[in-house]
Amino acid sequence: MGAAERMAEDALVSVPAVDGLPVSTNEEFEENLLGAIGSALMVRGGQDELIVWNRPAERLLGWRTPEVLGRGFLQLQMPPLEALANDVQHRAAGGAAVERELRLVCKDGHQISVIAQATTMESTAGPGVVIVLSDLTQHLRAEDPPTSMREQASLLLQHSADVVVLVDLTGTITFVSPAVSDGTQYEEGDLVGQSILDFVHPGDESDARNALAAAVLNESDAATLTVRFRTRRGDYMWLAGRVVNLLQEPAVGAVLVALHDITQRVEAESELAHRASHDPLTGVPTRVLFLDRLTQHLEHARRHGMVVAVLFWDVDGFKSINDSAGHAVGDRVLVEMARRAGTVMRAEDTVARLGGDEFVACAEVESHAQVAALAERLLHALKLDLTLAGGRHGYVTASIGVAYGVAADVETMLYEADQAMYVAKRAGGASISILAVDADGLQA
Repeated sequence: MGAAERMAEDALVSVPAVDGLPVSTNEEFEENLLGAIGSALMVRGGQDELIVWNRPAERLLGWRTPEVLGRGFLQLQMPPLEALANDVQHRAAGGAAVERELRLVCKDGHQISVIAQATTMESTAGPGVVIVLSDLTQHLRAEDPPTSMREQASLLLQHSADVVVLVDLTGTITFVSPAVSDGTQYEEGDLVGQSILDFVHPGDESDARNALAAAVLNESDAATLTVRFRTRRGDYMWLAGRVVNLLQEPAVGAVLVALHDITQRVEAESELAHRASHDPLTGVPTRVLFLDRLTQHLEHARRHGMVVAVLFWDVDGFKSINDSAGHAVGDRVLVEMARRAGTVMRAEDTVARLGGDEFVACAEVESHAQVAALAERLLHALKLDLTLAGGRHGYVTASIGVAYGVAADVETMLYEADQAMYVAKRAGGASISILAVDADGLQA
């Protein structure tokens, strides 16, 4: 005996009959059905009309019992059940139950998937068909989302611009998403099995280690990370994102590092910062950046028993150059002044343009002799021989004022160097004036 037959028999065994078939409106019949059956149950009588429709059927398909009694499956827009009932009825009485997976339209128009078990039921009034429905939609909803989510995650990983990396507790890469090849030019197989730290810029390795450790120690929060990542070409790209501990997740079992490329943003910000702090004509720092550098030089010199020399100069007769040769030539003079000063000063020193034809430089020195020697080298470098229109030659010189010391503040040092420059100007130009601001104990 099939499941549908057993459920029908259990439900109908003690129900009084009318014309050989149970009366669905009988309260005792409804109570017995609800007590015996948890699935939707319906009975089509000998006239192809529904004579039983229990409460689970109401909940599943949306039709209330008074709405369906005396009507057929086709009237309820359920041809799959009509076909099933006809198929079963054409079989020999008492035959085995038929089980099918069907798609049904409910009263409100939405569709559901069901497993339908049907069998015939003989009575004095003729053959009937008992159908029991099990809601397959709930099972599909329980099973499909993980598959759907896996497919969706796979598609996202394939098409996402973000780089997703899984690493174990040692930092060894166990998985990397396809996006890694876009910027780094690596194939996935180039990275799996390697330590992620081997690809991080040495200057960022400590930050990367700390982010991985923070993620491992704190399972609830993600750690942020910004690093330079070495590409196959040997250069570095900027990546930023977060590190998440998924070691306890059975489906992952690793530390997730999700990063996106911020190289263009970093370069754009760097360019904006450079423009804000550097002279657009000569490319050297402006006043604000120079004062910051001078502050650092003074602090460093105080700690190491040195002093700082500030060299201030402008172009002798610069206005006449502009007036006679034109502003284009004047600009060439300024650019060349900055370039030549850079060849004299050391890499750790700073050359800046304050505006117009005024320039300044600073350097840490150990003796009076070093101050004088540096000023002489700069004065010589700033003597320019220009070729003007018509083959004429022009000579350009600078007047340099120097203030050196360590105890004064940056503004005082700059002011004293400026005043020393005017002393050199009054001496006829192309000369040097040196002023010791506070250099007690400096070597001779």
